[in-house]
Amino acid sequence: MCELPEASLSVHGPYLRLFEMMFDGRDVELLDVPVHLGDVPASLADADVWIATGSPASVYDDLPWIATGEELVRSAVAAERPFVGICFGHQLVAQALGGRVERASVGWGIGIRDYSTVAAVPGLRLPDTVSAIASHQDQVVVAPADAVVWSTSDYCPNAGLAVGERMWTMQGHPEFTPQLAQAIYASRRSVIGEHAVDHAMTTLTRPLSNRSIADVIAT
Repeated sequence: MCELPEASLSVHGPYLRLFEMMFDGRDVELLDVPVHLGDVPASLADADVWIATGSPASVYDDLPWIATGEELVRSAVAAERPFVGICFGHQLVAQALGGRVERASVGWGIGIRDYSTVAAVPGLRLPDTVSAIASHQDQVVVAPADAVVWSTSDYCPNAGLAVGERMWTMQGHPEFTPQLAQAIYASRRSVIGEHAVDHAMTTLTRPLSNRSIADVIAT
């Protein structure tokens, strides 16, 4: 698990706190393995489900820990271990399995976005439309050959992938809150653009599918 931008830490605290909030009320124990700091799981059997989270890095950055993350993805596929990829984690799974990730030609994806469920995946029972907070500049432009695209949107065609029956991913952030998104967008106005940030801010009162997604992961 990586860390949040400095400007947003005052909203909820460290990144792990977002997942504690997301799984609140569920019988879930969280184990943080900071791969970006050189840690790796002793065994993929140490957890019922692994989650590759968001990150300020791009998956195509030349960083040793990204290659380590890709190996973990491939090991999870080979061992048929339950695995969920979120935002950067979604892109990491795609790249590790032969897909391609690039800077999105449509620009930043921010605000609450709607993603259409377009394929049935065993164990992944979500509504026809999933609403989640987006915060990304990269996209999966080519899905891996062995992956099913289960989720799509008008701005992000490959918004969710499924590999086999135990690995699935999504581009949106089900762990993010509107308050956190507001802080992150505000801190990136000069990078993203005033108009885009102002528009994204207007979406942050819309309902989210975070609890439904948390239920799917927890079960």
